[in-house]
Order: sequence, then C-alpha cells, then structure tokens
Amino acid sequence: MSSLRPTMSSVRSALSREQEKQLGSLLGHARLSLLYKASVHSYTAAAFHGRCDLQGPTVVVAYNGAGFVFGAFTSKDYTQRGQVIADDKAFLFSFREGDGGKSPLRVAPKSEAQAFTDGNTGPNFGSLVFLNGNQAAVASNPGSLYNFEAAEMHGGDLVLTECEVYRVEDLGGLLEKPWRNVLWSSDLLPTMSSVRSALSREQEKQLGSRLGHVRLSLLYKGSVHGYTAVAFHARCDRQGPTVVVAYNGAGFVFGAFTSKNYTQCGQHVADDKAFLFSFREGDGGKSPLRIMPKSEAQAFTDGNTGPNFGSLVFLNGNQAAVASYPGTFYNFEVAEMHGGDLVLTECEVYRVEDLGGLLEKPWRNILWRSEKKKELMEFVRNYRPIMNAVRQARILLIGPVGVGKSSFFNSINSIFRGHVTSQAIAGSTAKSLTTQFRNYQVKAGREGKPLPFVMCDTMGLEEATGEGLHMDDITSVLRGHVMDRYQFNPLVPLQPDSLGYRKSPALGDMVHCVVYVLDGSKVKQMKPKLLEKLHDIRRRVNLMGVPQLVLMTKVDEVCQHVSTDLKQVYHSHYIQRKVEELGLLLGIPMSCIIPVKNYSQELDLDQNSDILLLTAVQQMLRFTDNYFDDINQGEDEESKGYADA
Repeated sequence: MSSLRPTMSSVRSALSREQEKQLGSLLGHARLSLLYKASVHSYTAAAFHGRCDLQGPTVVVAYNGAGFVFGAFTSKDYTQRGQVIADDKAFLFSFREGDGGKSPLRVAPKSEAQAFTDGNTGPNFGSLVFLNGNQAAVASNPGSLYNFEAAEMHGGDLVLTECEVYRVEDLGGLLEKPWRNVLWSSDLLPTMSSVRSALSREQEKQLGSRLGHVRLSLLYKGSVHGYTAVAFHARCDRQGPTVVVAYNGAGFVFGAFTSKNYTQCGQHVADDKAFLFSFREGDGGKSPLRIMPKSEAQAFTDGNTGPNFGSLVFLNGNQAAVASYPGTFYNFEVAEMHGGDLVLTECEVYRVEDLGGLLEKPWRNILWRSEKKKELMEFVRNYRPIMNAVRQARILLIGPVGVGKSSFFNSINSIFRGHVTSQAIAGSTAKSLTTQFRNYQVKAGREGKPLPFVMCDTMGLEEATGEGLHMDDITSVLRGHVMDRYQFNPLVPLQPDSLGYRKSPALGDMVHCVVYVLDGSKVKQMKPKLLEKLHDIRRRVNLMGVPQLVLMTKVDEVCQHVSTDLKQVYHSHYIQRKVEELGLLLGIPMSCIIPVKNYSQELDLDQNSDILLLTAVQQMLRFTDNYFDDINQGEDEESKGYADA
C-alpha cells in the first residue's frame, strides 16, 4: 500500500496505515497526493477551492469523533461552475478502523447524471456537504443524491476532527516494454518563457486599443505547440479571458476575444464582452476593425474544435487555417477581416489580465509628503523594544530566490544612509545568492549608531526537495540557535554539535517577527511545491506564536499605472486584486500584506519609494511589540497562578 502514501512532503496525512488499506480497497491501484488539509489550510470553501479546483479525480476524506472515516470520490474537476455534474465513477464511502474486518461502505449516486453540485461551497455531494457553513462540519441529507443510513455513514456525528482532499492518480499496470519509444530530454519541451510573441510593437498597440489597459500572457503558439484543437485546449482551457490572434500572408492580424472560459462543454456561450477584430500594420493609422456578435447569447461555440466563433473557426481541420462564415454569429466584410486569405502563418492565444483603471478613493490611506517620510524615520530611530532583555528587535526575511529579500534590506539601509547602497548581496539568478545566515544592522547615517532592529537574511526557498533553505533550519533560526554567517546546507540542517549552533539562546537571539517576501508580478505563477513549503513555514511560525507579515515586491512591474506613478499603488484595482490573491494563497489577512518597491537600478533615492518602505518597517516593529506583549501577558498569568496557589 506504499503507493497510497501522500506525496505532499510538508503537510502530513491523517490516514493511519490501516485506514490507507481500507481506502485503497475502494480506489484500486492509485497514488494519493494531499492537496488540502483543513487544520492547516482552514475549514473554508475558499481554501478548499484554492487548492483543489481543476485537479482531476479527487477524494474527500473526513474524520469525526465517533471514529468514522467517510467521504466522497469524483473523477471530475471542481470548477465552481454552479452546475450539477454527471459522474458514473463517483461514490460516497465510510469505514471505521478496527471494525472487525468489515468491508468499507460504498454508495453510488441514485443517478449518474447527478453526482455532485459544482458550486462555490465546500465539496457538495447533495447527501453530504463538507465544510458546511465554512466550519469543521458536514451537512447530512440522506436520500438527496445518495441513499444511506446515517448510522452507517457517520454515526450521526457531524462535527469534523479533520477534513482532507487528495488528488487520485490511477497508476494502472506497467508494461515490461514501452508501447512507444521516446527520448526523455527536457530540451524537447518548449517552455513559455522561451516562446516569443509574434506581435510587433505596433501590433501590440493596435490590439491594446481594443482590449484596454491589460496584460497579455502567451498561452499557445501554433508553430510551437501544433495547429491542433487538442494542443489549443490543453493550454487554453479554463484560463479566463483570452484573445485569439491569427496572422496571414496578406498582412492581416485578426482574431477574437472572449471573457469566458473554454471548457469543451459543447454549448453556445453567451458573452456580452466578446468581439472579433482585424487590422494591418502600417494601414495609414486606420482604427482596428471591431465586430460585436449579432446576439450576445451566441458569442462562440465551446466545443472540442479550435476556437469557434461561428463566423471564424480557427485551426480549422486541425491545420494552419481559418474557416470564414460571415453572417453566422458576426457580420463582417471578408475584404476587411482577412482579405480572403484563410491560410495562417501563425496563430496565438493570450490570457488577458485586466489591469483595471484607478479607484477614485484609495483602498489604503497613505500621506505622500516629505513630512510623512520624516515622521516614519523618527519612529524607526526612536523605537525601543518593550522587553528590557531585548536590545534590538529581530526580523526574519523569508522568500523564494530572486524576490528581493536582500534588496529590501539594502533599500532600508539606503534610506538611513541618504544614498543608494548595496551592503547585502543582491541580484537576479536561478539559485540563491544568499547562502549564509546574515544579521544586518541599519545605522542612522554613515557613522551613526545601529538602529533598534536587526534584519535576518536567509537562503532563498526553492521548489525542489534538497535545494534552497532547509525547513528544519528555519525552526532553528526562529528559536535563535543559528549564529551570524552560518553557511546553510540545503541537504543537511544545522545540528546541535555543528559549528554555528547557539546552544542556549536568549530572547534577544530569537526571531520576533517573520516577513515573507514575495514577487507581486508572479503571484499566479507560484509553483505548488513552493506553496507547500510556505504553508509548512507558516505552520511552524504559528506554533511559536511569532507574528507574520508579507512584503509584495516589484509593484512597479505589476501595474502600469504604478510604474508611471508610485503614488497610485493604493488607487490601483490590479494591485488590490494581487494583494487579495496573495492573501488567499497564504491564508494571511490583506492588512498584513504591504506592497513595496525596492531600489534595484536607481542611483538616487525617491521619496515615494522611501515612504512605502518605511511604512513596511513601521508595521514590522509594531508586530514585534505584539509578540513582546504576548510574552509579558503569559508571564503575568503565570505569576498570578503561582500567587493564587
């Protein structure tokens, strides 16, 4: 049964060995990968969907105080479409460990056409609704979509002690010889970072005049991924708003935009934002053609072909071609749309991210004046830890490689030096430039005294196991065991007998605030394994009661408005949305996420950058005081307890 062990390294499965066997008897020869654990990721529908949507076959495993392990399997995706989903492989199950060898209960749906409701709640199988009311609970409605006896399913105990969701990978059998020979080389697989857009600068402007203030992310390129419907859907399904851009030999750039997902549901899709477009570079400044659908109820057909907008069908016949039927869904003149040339020289699909306009009122208030900068600098200079035993607050910076941890310290140091400096090693590489544990002090001027805080810089987190900062080293850092300049080893964590290990750390050696530093321009690109590491760190920090903040760096690269004027950071719809996304990913409130712009290529200080950076330091020191308050409160309660005794 080793194949049933979850592969998620940082969060442990609650299944015992016996329970694994019981579940395995229902699922067959499968591998389980733990996606979601409520006690870690929270008992909410948002947390569940954030980790489990579009993951293929999954099984929900719930546990209650009566000893029941019960749940539900579906072979379909969760997508929050709000529809009842058909699934001939779905079932509910239940068993109790040590139940006298009794076979697990397995209940198929009353109708395969109604296996579960794919909404925005917790997993909803009609007769069992998990995470009911965003709590550690299940709602039980036997007879709804499935027939069962409550006594057999969960014993009437609807309070959950744990709830997990696993991705189920069917391992099947293995052939002695491969049924097709292939050379397994990573060089054969083009990555999107190596695939270039065919749009010229002028064409980008033309397209932008029709799409508004957006960012385009290339998903699919016909000449690289193949002119087939399969290749298109594999890369473009469920990507949100997209635009198809086709090119022909007559110099036309034409295509179609939809704000809806491609899902291959086989239905006509309504979209009041859909349109066709066409233009030719150097066409005398003529405005691009923009054609709305004849009926918003029929914008495109969401089938298993290439993008099918009725009047234009791209990748027609799985070839570099387009079929043209003016008047079907859209009215246009052939000469204006594509000039009658239906052979494509290229076809691309981009995800369209709406950067939005600017809010009339900022979503967070900040004063952009020199007086504010002076006030913040004075606050930092005059700060003193409220614990007499602590001389300097210790702030730990944690984050992936290249997000700006070292650059953040350099930026703060620059503000108090009065010019841009680079004391900590910083740069942009695939591997961490920081390999030692460093304690950096900021001085109040070139020959001034050290300020009352220390920034602890660590090796960057990396996705692969055995690379980047080791999880056990983070625990040692938090507890104050790691000395300055200790050389990290990604494979072997610090040991009590190692050089650089502090055996008896005082409170002043421990970490008083943890700051996660993350690249705001890559929130959606964060890899699952990296997220797992961050959640593991969050759990460790939570257990120690250390307050946590997030710095969202590179905000000038996230939003064009902010790139032009940093003071628009809290007026930007898009920055606000990125902060919300980051909060959901990490399970951290928006109030604990601070957008900043580090100094990277500048030679002179900028007042607006300084105000954002200093505001972040101010929050770190306030959070540090919260940590000391908790310690004082604990000591007071302990003293009171002794007095009462």
